[in-house]
Amino acid sequence: MLYPWQQSLWQNWQLLLGQGRLHHAILLLAVRGSGREVLAQQLAQTVLCQNCNTEPCGVCHSCKLFAAK
Repeated sequence: MLYPWQQSLWQNWQLLLGQGRLHHAILLLAVRGSGREVLAQQLAQTVLCQNCNTEPCGVCHSCKLFAAK
């Protein structure tokens, strides 16, 4: 679950993902305790998802493997 202060960035990333325009690399710099790990995990799971391209479906093989970590 993303934090409220991450919502606008996540929505921008979702838009880029939906258009196939998200960069091949993202440098995510944030202070400790800001939730950067949560945001990075959300992006990773979304990119690996086999059914959706803007958010993880939670049911495909990749999503299940990600959840099993």
